[in-house]
Amino acid sequence: MKVIAMSEDPLYNIGMKARKETALTARIDTKVKMLADKYCKSKGLVMARFVEEAILDKLEECHDASEIEALRREPVRPFEEVLKELKFYS
Repeated sequence: MKVIAMSEDPLYNIGMKARKETALTARIDTKVKMLADKYCKSKGLVMARFVEEAILDKLEECHDASEIEALRREPVRPFEEVLKELKFYS
């Protein structure tokens, strides 16, 4: 597994560069929209930024999930073997 520094991660850097903006239109449940409006208003948030951060959070979650799947395919060793190597177990 390749470890990426946060400064190299495109999901991390997306908000750091000069931004070009575009419109996003989506049909969502009326209740979800009302809850988002209410939440943003109560926290003093701008809806566009709230939605953008939610999308980025989901993309990061998906990215992390794919890395976990890759880790699960790596070979494993018995725990006792690791303890012996670290001299915790004879």
